[in-house]
Amino acid sequence: MKSEKEIALFIPCYNEEERLNIKAFQLFIKETSVKMDFYFIDDGSLDNTADIISNNLIDKENVQLIKLDRNRGKGNALRVGMLQSLLRNYEFYAFIDADLDVPLDQVCLLHKELIKSSGLIAISKRNLKSNFDIFNLRSIASLCMVNLANRIIGFENKIKDTQCGCKMLHREIVEICFKDEFISEWLFDIEIFLRLKKEVKGARERIFEVKLHILNKNGRSKFRFRQNFKIAHQLYRINKFYN
Repeated sequence: MKSEKEIALFIPCYNEEERLNIKAFQLFIKETSVKMDFYFIDDGSLDNTADIISNNLIDKENVQLIKLDRNRGKGNALRVGMLQSLLRNYEFYAFIDADLDVPLDQVCLLHKELIKSSGLIAISKRNLKSNFDIFNLRSIASLCMVNLANRIIGFENKIKDTQCGCKMLHREIVEICFKDEFISEWLFDIEIFLRLKKEVKGARERIFEVKLHILNKNGRSKFRFRQNFKIAHQLYRINKFYN
């Protein structure tokens, strides 16, 4: 069954009741001119995330809630949603973080880039260097992460921001990127690039980076510095498996 909509947008949610900007989603869903369906994926939340979405958003015909019975991690939650929606044959498949650090309008910019190019994937690019703060541990960790990720991915032309949580894929590569479970619960983006590199000749030339003009800082990040130790272990596992 082919959807009348061009884009499927996925919003993975895990314990997001304090961070979901319902009004921003409602306004964008109402006013966007792009034909788009919205899939909120509740990744086994233990709070009222699913109820908040149900009570405020799924009365719209282009909004659906997918509830998972257990927490699978962001990448594998997205995997479930994307593989389910493949039957509807969208042209583009995108995802964005539920906290909207990246504004919803960025999805439209990624869409424009893929429409005008021969790109397979458009990714949002933060200016990590200009926003670098030597006294901010998260800022340091972000730059280190990008450098390590690029070493593992191994493209000659490095990707400026591997981890920004807003990307859009052409239908052609959704199965390539999502058919298998991800090793990492957080770093699945790196696995996407590695899968593309393996399966698509000249993949780097078809990955387009789109500048992120605004980064909302809601001050409620889930990141904790101690997670860097888990991230380092996941990077090791990814590198060992793919390289």
